[in-house]
Amino acid sequence: MRIVKNTIIFNSTDENYYKEYNGWKPNTIRRIPIDEIKLFMGFKYKLNIDSKIMIINKKTGDFFERYITDITMFEGYYIISWKA
Repeated sequence: MRIVKNTIIFNSTDENYYKEYNGWKPNTIRRIPIDEIKLFMGFKYKLNIDSKIMIINKKTGDFFERYITDITMFEGYYIISWKA
């Protein structure tokens, strides 16, 4: 995970990337490591209509950006959803 300005950046597997890119799975589920939680929570609390997520295919380097619609915590995981 990285954060650049108003964009949070995650890597994705080849299989999940294409589902996310095509809008079949317009979300990602992440467990945020303890050493990154402060950074993540700072991003979450500043969430606004211009906040974006960038998903990078770790196999090919392809990427896309979408506007975030919601961040929800569920059983220790964060579900980050976006406009497909």
